Amino acid sequence: MSSHVPATHGMSAAQQARLGLGTLAYKYDTAPNGIGALAEVDYAAWGKKFVYRDVHHRDSEDLWYLHLPAQTTIAVEPVVTHTYTPAGKVATERWDDGTTWTVAYDFRDLPTQVQWLDKSLATPAYKTVAAYARSVAGLPRTRTSAYATSRA
Repeated sequence: MSSHVPATHGMSAAQQARLGLGTLAYKYDTAPNGIGALAEVDYAAWGKKFVYRDVHHRDSEDLWYLHLPAQTTIAVEPVVTHTYTPAGKVATERWDDGTTWTVAYDFRDLPTQVQWLDKSLATPAYKTVAAYARSVAGLPRTRTSAYATSRA
């Protein structure tokens, strides 16, 4: 484990605590399939844990918030889980309340579509937030959306 204490920039300990600042701790080698890789990051106000598909190919990560200031009221600590493509790009992001985002990529690993699970529908379904048509060079030519917006 290694750690880092950020500079205070003239803030008192009380001010740092209110902002969730403090020691940043890094843990290595303890994640599944993660020998030689970052396993966990723990900060004063949040943390992340990583899971690896195989050596150095991140499969998922969990994000959580903790050590909240005393005046903060929260029923459950929010948790975010990510899954990744074989190239290491974020494929899905799922929050503990069920909010889910997906990202699709082309052969160059450039995003082609971003969707989110619209739970306001009678039957929840993924809706496209952005879909990109790209040039041969990879630049976006057009962007369309299920929310009646488009750009050309």
